[in-house]
Amino acid sequence: MTQPMKNEILKEIWATKDALAAKYGYSIDAMFADLRVREKTSGRHYVDFSKPARKGRLRKKPAVV
Repeated sequence: MTQPMKNEILKEIWATKDALAAKYGYSIDAMFADLRVREKTSGRHYVDFSKPARKGRLRKKPAVV
């Protein structure tokens, strides 16, 4: 009985993926370029793992007692 529900969910996911890909001409570069623009203009803080953290910003582990 769970199989039909899984199929419905997968169909919806694939349809959304296909619509998004079509919007950008099936170009992953175009999708990521738009994502970068939206990140910069959203006003939200995003984590960037491409750059190493500055030493002063690392949390120190508490001493084990």
